[in-house]
Amino acid sequence: MVDIGTLHIPVELLERIFDEISDKQDLKALRCINSNFCSLLDPRLFSRIKIDLEEYDSPNFRVLASNSSRIAPHVHKLDLCSSELKYPTDDKGWMKKLLLVNRIRKEQKESRAYILKALGSFKNLRILNFPYWSDPFPDLWRVLERKEIHLQRITNTFNIDQAFLEYLASYSGLEHLWIRSISPTTTASTANYFLTKALPKHSGSLQSLSIHPGEEGTQWSFGKDSAEMFSHCLQLRSLVIWVDAVDIHAANSEEDVVTICLDLAQKLPHLSTLAISPAYANRKRSPRPRRILDGRPYWVGHQNTINERITSRVLAYKLPSVRAGNPKVIVNGQIYAIQNVDEVSSAYLPTVRLH
Repeated sequence: MVDIGTLHIPVELLERIFDEISDKQDLKALRCINSNFCSLLDPRLFSRIKIDLEEYDSPNFRVLASNSSRIAPHVHKLDLCSSELKYPTDDKGWMKKLLLVNRIRKEQKESRAYILKALGSFKNLRILNFPYWSDPFPDLWRVLERKEIHLQRITNTFNIDQAFLEYLASYSGLEHLWIRSISPTTTASTANYFLTKALPKHSGSLQSLSIHPGEEGTQWSFGKDSAEMFSHCLQLRSLVIWVDAVDIHAANSEEDVVTICLDLAQKLPHLSTLAISPAYANRKRSPRPRRILDGRPYWVGHQNTINERITSRVLAYKLPSVRAGNPKVIVNGQIYAIQNVDEVSSAYLPTVRLH
């Protein structure tokens, strides 16, 4: 029962009423009625929060970081937005601009400090979206590791550093991992650490995996080593990988990376979707000014050419007689499914196209 003046309302009835209210501002207003309403509405209002350092809103960060925060225990999902520095573009003198930039940097540093403190109190945090950060933020991963906050879903773009990988290797139970636009400067030892130390910790729980290298020619592109490690992730439902053009050989050959990928898919019993894409052309081979005949950037033609090669390998793939799964394959927006060619043989054939 929840008391409102002389009224006594069952909690279940209030929950049903709250279900009908879609406007968060209305829910926030109801939260102010009394402490009982506050306790009921906090999990609804603060299960997901968004932090944008471009706002430099240190007072809000102080509230989150305080030991008495009522919000922190309810935070289940955290979206971290870009902290790219916005330089002033007005007509102020260069000295005033420099002072302003220094002040913004100081506020950024202060905001990060409060975020790190707040993170330590998000004991129930399970999902972290880290779409982009202009500078490395290794302390974030160290705080999560030290506080034993074990995420189940991670989206991390660009910031693939040793601190992140050590955090992954510190626990088990990750279910969804998306690593995107890995910097070409990331070392081969970093990729090896991920495959041999971090990934095995989650092989029994990982359901979706996407590893997007920044460009071709890095150890993060799919190959024999990664295929061996991925084969232990038997709970995978979705796998998204990028391949290098130089690794595409004759169809069904042992050296062909597409064949290796398709062989892997047949060994994963729960895999339903496999997406194969070409890694971005190396910058040294495709400088920005270069164009092909119809005026498009070089990399567009490169991607289309490699997609055609990948598609030809998928269509020519000889399915093994014994296979654990029956996954669909996606190449350049086209879905390929296993279909009967005749009474005794099957092959990947195109079905529908994604929009």
